[in-house]
Parts: sequence; structure tokens; C-alpha cells
Amino acid sequence: MVDWTDVRLTTFELSPSSIVVGGSTESFGVVDGRRYHEVPLMGYAMLVAWESGVGRLLRRTRVSPFDPVSVTIVAGPSRAVWTEPANARDEAVIQESVDEYLAAAGVPAPPRGFQWCQALPDRCSSLYEVYSALNAHLTSGHLSGGPAQIRTAVRPIILELYGD
Repeated sequence: MVDWTDVRLTTFELSPSSIVVGGSTESFGVVDGRRYHEVPLMGYAMLVAWESGVGRLLRRTRVSPFDPVSVTIVAGPSRAVWTEPANARDEAVIQESVDEYLAAAGVPAPPRGFQWCQALPDRCSSLYEVYSALNAHLTSGHLSGGPAQIRTAVRPIILELYGD
């Protein structure tokens, strides 16, 4: 059975000159002539990475802390918002939500402590473009359901994106 531990472990560095697409920043690297972008640690993104296949993924030991978290406090009509560094509890909550989403899709939980990077299809310049293409197909089919249904729906789209 294929598992996240089958993903090649590498030490490549993500580019310090990340690109901004769709309002977010994507870090990237090139390994063996293929462009890899860092997969956001979110259930849907990790599901897409898994469905792209372990041969299109790389993992590297996480060397930087999680991104800062946004804190919002609402008290009556008052609202305060700020960011602060993620702590161990924040990281655990994020990882648990990813694990729960993947479990609902029938996908094993990835081991903790890694950054996951996905090779881009030749016709996409960013993971944002991959997600946009997937979302366009999914919404055109009026998909309803949870992670298991999404997993089934994204498989053929991913195969088409990668030209398999």
C-alpha cells in the first residue's frame, strides 16, 4: 500500500523569491528539472497532493515554524484582530484538522514535521492554477458532499491536468 512515507525525502531549498498568485504567496523550487510548489497545510490541498501521486511529491523536514495565526476577539460591538506566532497548540489543531479531512476522504494522515511540495503540471505555473482548474470543474458539476466525494471527483481532473 502506498503511504506518505513513500514520498521522496529531499533537502532542496524553496526559493527565497517566492511568487504571488491569486493573492497568496507560493514558495517553489526546481528539482530534477521539475517545478515544485509548497502545498499549504490544509485538508483540501493535501488531498489534491495525495491524488496527484507520491511520484509528484517531495517532502522536506520542516525548518521554519508555521505561518503566524490571525486572532480575532469580538466583544459586543467591539472587534480586535491581530496576528501572532503559531504555538504548539495552534500547530496541533491545524494538523488535526488536516488529518480529520483526509480520514473522511479515506486518505492516510501524513507524518508530522514535514513540508510537502507538489510538482506542477506542465500547463500550470502555480498550485493556485491547479486549484482553480479543479474548482472550476467541481463547481460546474454542482458537486455536493464531503471529502470522499471530492476525492472521487478530483481524480480524473488531476489525471487530465498532468496528461496521464
